[in-house]
Amino acid sequence: MKIFPDLQPRRTDIDPDAVKKNVESNLAHKGFVEAMTPADVGATEESEATIAIVNPGPSLKTEDALSKLKNRKDENGNPLKIVLGNAGYIRFNQGVFPHADAFIVNHPDNDPLGFDGFGEADITYYVASLCQPHIIPFLEEKGRDVRIWHAHLDGVSTFSDDKVSLGTGSGAPVAALALYAAMGHTKFQIFGMDGSTDYGDALKEGSETEAYLERLENTQKGIKVGGTIYTVPEEFWVQTQEIMQFMTDYPDAVQSIHFSGGNTVNTAIFNHARRGPSADGNLIWSFPEIQVLNSSRSADPSVCPEVP
Repeated sequence: MKIFPDLQPRRTDIDPDAVKKNVESNLAHKGFVEAMTPADVGATEESEATIAIVNPGPSLKTEDALSKLKNRKDENGNPLKIVLGNAGYIRFNQGVFPHADAFIVNHPDNDPLGFDGFGEADITYYVASLCQPHIIPFLEEKGRDVRIWHAHLDGVSTFSDDKVSLGTGSGAPVAALALYAAMGHTKFQIFGMDGSTDYGDALKEGSETEAYLERLENTQKGIKVGGTIYTVPEEFWVQTQEIMQFMTDYPDAVQSIHFSGGNTVNTAIFNHARRGPSADGNLIWSFPEIQVLNSSRSADPSVCPEVP
């Protein structure tokens, strides 16, 4: 049973052969527990909860973010269910905030066993079947609650109809969004997923623009939202695009979304996004106007629309 099949990773570093080998090994493991069956899709009994997806970026340590995570409530008093997005485990283990409910492992190259203290927390560990096969036995030996989930990758992974396979993005935050949306959650807050530095006011046409493009690395993009240009590493911009695409393709899946922090590319985009009916009555998400500036050293240094 495919859920959100159009959500596909934009990163190109996923090795199909490694994915197939990992899935085969994990499915051969005895006694694993599925994260959900087809009957569980959309059946959460905690629909009032806001899903807090935690990453390690600087905005995680703002007073507002830490207050919400400490009190486990959003600004409206709704309970927060705190989900660690891979490297978010590092900040949790460092004691930056005191409680978590779950941890997401989603990429075949990720090996969280390298995280100090990994597996010590008594939380639920959601491990994708495409992940390295030593992760699940390691957590089981520690007596942890481990749930296996399946990522639908076009042309790579094939699962029987009795298994739920989820479209998934390139990073743990996007995977967590899809996983909990499939469970029936619709309210999300993302902490510490900053993805950018701000450059300042919109650049004037001419020499200032040219000088900025010359400073951009080939692995960076200048993302212009409103009157501000944000310098964004491509690997982070990919995840931002995936979330926008997910919201565009599945507007019913996300009722509300909010990013922590001050002036970042993600707060500029998502905290000003609006959900409502289109002219023909269909439910849609609309985003602020966005322009993408490539480095002057890239193949295409022009301003180009890449959204979503």
